[in-house]
Amino acid sequence: KWNDVIGETGYAIERSDDGGQTYLVIGSAGANATSYSDKNVPTNTGSNVTSWYRIAATNSAGQSGYSAATSVTTPRLVTPGAPVNVAAVSDGTTSRINLSWGDDGSDFTSFKIRRSIDSTFGAYAEINVAATPGGAGSTYSFADATLAAGTAYYYRVYAFNGSAMSAASNQVTASTAAPAAVGTGTGITGKYYDNADFTNLKLTRTDATINFNWGNGSPIGSGKTKMGADTFSVRWRGQVQTRYDEDYTFYSNTDDGVRLWVNGQLLLNVWRSNTTAWSTTPIHLASGQKYDVQMDYYENTGGALAQLSWSSPSTLKQVIPSAQLYAYGVLPTPLTVAPGTPAIPMAVQPTLAAKTFSTAEIAPAAWTTPTRKRADDGQDAEGEGKTDGIW
Repeated sequence: KWNDVIGETGYAIERSDDGGQTYLVIGSAGANATSYSDKNVPTNTGSNVTSWYRIAATNSAGQSGYSAATSVTTPRLVTPGAPVNVAAVSDGTTSRINLSWGDDGSDFTSFKIRRSIDSTFGAYAEINVAATPGGAGSTYSFADATLAAGTAYYYRVYAFNGSAMSAASNQVTASTAAPAAVGTGTGITGKYYDNADFTNLKLTRTDATINFNWGNGSPIGSGKTKMGADTFSVRWRGQVQTRYDEDYTFYSNTDDGVRLWVNGQLLLNVWRSNTTAWSTTPIHLASGQKYDVQMDYYENTGGALAQLSWSSPSTLKQVIPSAQLYAYGVLPTPLTVAPGTPAIPMAVQPTLAAKTFSTAEIAPAAWTTPTRKRADDGQDAEGEGKTDGIW
């Protein structure tokens, strides 16, 4: 930095690396400038480096005399040693690989992990991992938890001290687990009631998906099981099967009220009229596992809408496909909410990782004709009340 002078149109900056004996022009600054950044200071791994600077003002008539010289000392460059004993291990999930390594006791302030799906590291992602040096023999770890399923990853770890980066560690590789196969489900059990409080059961059937927009109409508009277009309720119960070991977010789009349980956990409780789109806090589910799911819904008046969707880092947001939904053979006792249980607010929608999906993964499930049960014994399949010969 310096003070600007009158009449100049620029400045010439010179540096000496031999104690002020010889100066070379290293750059220039424009009119009225008062500073310059030297980005090519010599470095040395053996000792500190002192550089001397002087400045002259210039214009069309020539160059002024030089300023008084000033010096700056750059600390010696210390290159940390490369991390040792690097290991990568898949934990059997579809999205996570665990890394571990040690240091050689040299000076560092953090580590840099380079990850690639190419063993030659033609392209890679770099992850910064802050660390406090623990001395020679210390071990460190990192869980790489946002990976694609069924993919081999290669890793190199570097030590960094703010100025210099070490050589690469030994290269390691591990693969995430492949996703579970597409399910074999055919849908979920739905019980349709002609009242908004789950009384006056009209029909039990298997619905391929929960993806209904009845508008101002009725879910069952004719026949012995005919229902009104308002003040009705539906309870869907069964199991949902995941394909990835990831955090899943569930979404309801309803008019009116909705409650949702997954694996026995109440995730949505918006039991009031005129609600629309809601999303849950993400819940971690294991690949290929079947989890109990129950969605309670009621319609008050006006339009009627009920949809259930999901997403995960590897799953595009979509209505839960029929193949991932399973009806119960024998329905268990339904879950309920105690009076006064507070509503669960909508969670922030997560950012989804980029993924290319196949047609099979994103195509909507084909509609299948609902399977209807007949109950002539005065009780439905759950023993929840008279059915009066309902189909």
